[in-house]
Amino acid sequence: MTVAYQVVIQPGSNLIANQLIYKENKLSQIMPEAPAGTLVYKWDVATQQFLPPSQYSPISGWSIEYIFELGEGFLVYSPATFTNMFIGQMWAGFDPDTGSFMPPIVLGPGIVLRSCVVPIENPEFSDIIGRAPMQSEWIKWIDPATQTFYISVFTGGAWSAGFPTLLPGQAAFFGLIPEPTVAGFASLAFLITLIRKKAATKN
Repeated sequence: MTVAYQVVIQPGSNLIANQLIYKENKLSQIMPEAPAGTLVYKWDVATQQFLPPSQYSPISGWSIEYIFELGEGFLVYSPATFTNMFIGQMWAGFDPDTGSFMPPIVLGPGIVLRSCVVPIENPEFSDIIGRAPMQSEWIKWIDPATQTFYISVFTGGAWSAGFPTLLPGQAAFFGLIPEPTVAGFASLAFLITLIRKKAATKN
């Protein structure tokens, strides 16, 4: 089943997700064009940090050809607004007749940058991680229009600041137990700040 949808990338930080199968799911295939100087950061779960950024040039394309699996998120830092068209095949586990699917379980512990493996609107935690949330797990997302980050912690059976409405193509950070703790929030904020400083330097 081939589908397509557009995602508007705002100036600054955007948490984007790959939710379709298109060729090898290389960066140049799922986002073939972008404003000059746009940076894409791939989150490395093993080291709990961003890998070196891939920078877009209208002449040479992306400097690093990252591959993004279904449901994997990445950070796009853009100098200007642009629209990216995602097109490809839906995940094989999705039933188009009923709209049902059984999401794979995302293993922790640690921070993951994820979204649902299918481009549905307003997915729940279980649609993305494949299980119910546990005490002290958290989600961090961004409003790209205002460049504001929000954090919500699962405690006492509820989310402290609600659960975000993620549209197709949007991703969020998830803190899966037993790590990270509150220190993870600070380190993540530091990484985002560092990205902004590097981008400002490049521009």
